[in-house]
Amino acid sequence: MNLRRALPEDAPKLRALAQTMGDGMGASLRSSQMLEEKLGRELWIVLEERTRFLGCLGLAVAHEGIFAYRPSGNRLKLEQCFTKALQVCCQYLLPEVRGRGWGFRLANEIGPSLIENPELPRVVFSELRGFYHQGVCPFWKALAWPFRNYTEYSKALIEGKESQVIRKLPREIDLNHEVTNMLGQYHSETHAAKLIMQSIGFAESGWFGYSSAAPILVRTF
Repeated sequence: MNLRRALPEDAPKLRALAQTMGDGMGASLRSSQMLEEKLGRELWIVLEERTRFLGCLGLAVAHEGIFAYRPSGNRLKLEQCFTKALQVCCQYLLPEVRGRGWGFRLANEIGPSLIENPELPRVVFSELRGFYHQGVCPFWKALAWPFRNYTEYSKALIEGKESQVIRKLPREIDLNHEVTNMLGQYHSETHAAKLIMQSIGFAESGWFGYSSAAPILVRTF
């Protein structure tokens, strides 16, 4: 098995890997009609065995800035946390290779890959997967969330409607006891990924994702 950067001609193998993923990025990769262009524009590191991919880590440039919530006094405020940065948009391994150190090796390739691509931003952030119950996040109640479930929200992202979602969100929320308890919660399956990112220098930024209040980790290379 070896690690390398995915090329546009690798699109069929990445689509095949995406068949094993859930909603979110998996759905985006499966439905993308321009995956070849995506691989040429973004930085995707893949774990390859012969003719198939066993895992991947994707980095996408966030040109328009990233919005997130941050506590300020007794309020939670929606603000722009990064103007230009790289987002870890996908971090995935097949179950058969988990627990064998490949997740760490994938993440540890970020630094060398940025050295080889000096035109990319040096700031890299990763928003942990949020906590959902039956497709609904408890944080949505505080936001008057405009979607019924995660599938609808994921579809909006795939269709490029993220800016429309952000415009609908409240700029400030009362930081009451209920909201405070939601901050920083994330899906249990994401814990291993969090430990891996922290082991290579990522740290909690104090920002929380607007879709689930999950922590955002960041590192400047």
